[in-house]
Amino acid sequence: MFRITYFAFFLVSYLNGIYYVIVHINYILNKLNVTCGKIYEKGTFYKVGS
Repeated sequence: MFRITYFAFFLVSYLNGIYYVIVHINYILNKLNVTCGKIYEKGTFYKVGS
């Protein structure tokens, strides 16, 4: 009985860790996307301007 609860707890924390990592990576990718998007927009804007 104790072993099962321990395993369940381990599984939950393990999945929680994976979820946190995925969310964190998603956040970083979004940040990069926004930054690259702004740089890209500026570049095209300057090209159009000149």
